[in-house]
Amino acid sequence: MENEDNIPIPKRSFLGLRKHTTIPHYHGHIVRRLFVLAGLIMLVGLPFFASVVTGGVLMAISGILVLGLYAGLTTPKHTWIMWGDVVLSVLGSFTFEVIAISLYNRHGSMETYFVFNQALALVFFLALYFSVKTFRAMLLKQTQ
Repeated sequence: MENEDNIPIPKRSFLGLRKHTTIPHYHGHIVRRLFVLAGLIMLVGLPFFASVVTGGVLMAISGILVLGLYAGLTTPKHTWIMWGDVVLSVLGSFTFEVIAISLYNRHGSMETYFVFNQALALVFFLALYFSVKTFRAMLLKQTQ
């Protein structure tokens, strides 16, 4: 689909996010937005949960900076960046889900910190799905 200036209009994909029109099977734009979302959730929540953050505040801030770095680096031109997106998504999903399960077992589902960690685990899981789809396509040379 094009507009009156013959410029391609990006298609909508999952969650209404725009999909890349010229590179098939590339979902890096979605991964980038999910990483930024996770970083924003962490930034907003950190002052409230600083005293109970597993690994400490410096580790949390480092994680936020790495998320921002990878969000900015995500591109269809380099396979290693998408591999890094996959690894970062796995680490984030695993870490926040383990914390959420631990909190649920100790305090139940009404704990605010549980909801915070469960939300982050979900965001990272979605990032994992889309980064693996893109990485697989890059390995199979379906992004050219």
